[in-house]
Amino acid sequence: DQRVGLVRRQPIECSGFGSYAQIVAFVQAAEQKFPFAILSGLRIESQSQTPERHKATITFEWPVKGEKRK
Repeated sequence: DQRVGLVRRQPIECSGFGSYAQIVAFVQAAEQKFPFAILSGLRIESQSQTPERHKATITFEWPVKGEKRK
């Protein structure tokens, strides 16, 4: 019984608040620390109460191995 490792994408979504510069720095740091990670989604929402802080929802994906399904 040979099992072949299949590669698929594993998404992870994180959200938080910060300035535009902080959001960009977070994405850059994640891309440097995890070179196989791919930024697949980025949503930045302004906050009227604190215009210098934004809500960010960031989605990364990276390849993972899995067993072949029968």
